[in-house]
Amino acid sequence: MYESIRHELLVMRDELKQSLYRNTASTNPQVRQYIQDDLDDVERALLKLEIGVFGVDESTGTQIPYHKLSALPTARTEEEIIYH
Repeated sequence: MYESIRHELLVMRDELKQSLYRNTASTNPQVRQYIQDDLDDVERALLKLEIGVFGVDESTGTQIPYHKLSALPTARTEEEIIYH
């Protein structure tokens, strides 16, 4: 069901890792932290996919609708999607 989202997350992870590696010496530390935070979010989403809890709202325990996860696959709550 989430194969397309998984693929997108894998691509995002690779791009973020490359960006972090390329910009280690030349980028502002705040920018590097922003990239690292995004990478952490992607890794968390991939782990949740692996263990079978992807798409479960961490605040309410309800399932986040697929179309919303498609828009923001790293979302931890449905509310996060609304305010992102």
